[in-house]
Amino acid sequence: MRVSCFWLPLLILGCGDKSGEGEQGDTSTAGDADADADADADADADADADADTDTGDSGEPPGTSIHVLWEAEGVTITIENGPHASYLLGMLDTMNTDGWRGEDCVSGMGGFLHCHPLGATGGSLTTIIDVALVEAGVTTGHTFEEGTSDALTYALLDPDGNCMGTWGHLPDYYVTNLDCAIAGSE
Repeated sequence: MRVSCFWLPLLILGCGDKSGEGEQGDTSTAGDADADADADADADADADADADTDTGDSGEPPGTSIHVLWEAEGVTITIENGPHASYLLGMLDTMNTDGWRGEDCVSGMGGFLHCHPLGATGGSLTTIIDVALVEAGVTTGHTFEEGTSDALTYALLDPDGNCMGTWGHLPDYYVTNLDCAIAGSE
């Protein structure tokens, strides 16, 4: 399987080793390479006697990270350090010409148009066989096989529907249709 790591200034998406069952990506925020987290107080005799909060080597707060985990029963999306209380997730099969696109948040497929609402920390979707039964934020027509074979393209949107970033098989789909930035580019 292809391993990908993407980032945006405050948004890290789809970074991981895919070594676990169905892992789509395990992300960590920039600046977390510090083994001791450097939370100790400054001990030097200089004028700044305040505690060192170490929010990252650049002094900027850590970015948002997203972890997508596909399992046989469905998918779990975990969001950490996000700036919003809720999000929207679009996803579609861009590897197969007849792949399911009814959950893309853009134009849908066959009269179906779903955009999955997520909470501040993400959410879970259960895979179902009949796409006519897909319910936004509850079920998905996408499968473990699609999710772990890199057939899917994803977009994370803010609560107002503005795209925060896109990643996966064919991010150009969301660049064109939602004016998304490809995760990993500036």
